[in-house]
Amino acid sequence: MTYFYPFLRQDARWEYSCRSASAERVAVGYCVGGADPGYHDDGHATSDEACACYQSFELATALEFVEESGLRLQCAVCETWTMGRGRIRGESLTPSVVLCPEHQTPDDMAANV
Repeated sequence: MTYFYPFLRQDARWEYSCRSASAERVAVGYCVGGADPGYHDDGHATSDEACACYQSFELATALEFVEESGLRLQCAVCETWTMGRGRIRGESLTPSVVLCPEHQTPDDMAANV
């Protein structure tokens, strides 16, 4: 099993991390550092900031919009009945969000998770 969680480093800064039973803990998402925009290795002041950082990473890199057959629910933005959903591909604690085609945008997804 793989665990994702905010981790308090020895320098009293937080980063979002991943660990499995067979591997050491590693930083994930934007917290891995690097030269690309958004990536950093300076940590966060709080665990909530680390969690928000990882959620931003998921929304930017793994967001997909799908139609789920059989169950219409009301769009989280306009309450139109729809089978549309926004979700994160792969392992994620971010819940899927009911979004009609008009509101299937990263901004509407982020505002409703």
